[in-house]
Amino acid sequence: LLPDGDTLWVGTQARGLGEFQRASGRLRRHDERVGLPDDWITAVARAAGALYVGSFVGGLAQWDGSRWVTFDELRGANVTCRASTDAGGLFIATRRGVWHRRLDGRLEPLNARFPTLDTEAQALWAEDGGLWVGTRTGLYLVSSIPP
Repeated sequence: LLPDGDTLWVGTQARGLGEFQRASGRLRRHDERVGLPDDWITAVARAAGALYVGSFVGGLAQWDGSRWVTFDELRGANVTCRASTDAGGLFIATRRGVWHRRLDGRLEPLNARFPTLDTEAQALWAEDGGLWVGTRTGLYLVSSIPP
């Protein structure tokens, strides 16, 4: 769930993403028929004003206001978690590693910069001191990440 002003975004299993307008009671469904890469939603986040959706086997998608844009780097990835920073950055956990959607728009694989970080990430928590990453093999603190 992601409360977003008058809108409540609801990620579902096999039914895509619901966009519920509280004032009108209107429900709009976003799914594979309208460009989402997968109907099983695992994460919903807002970062730097943009809406991002992670999915079970479709990677990450961003809503541009009229259509869903996907990221080739995460095509087919299982998104397990996400964490937003106060500055507007976004971290994405997958079973293939952790990614950072930087403020400049680049998508950076953190495992390339931090090779001791387990690639099967399950949980994230961003704070001023860095990024906590819960993985299959332990808990890691990653610091010195550029915005």
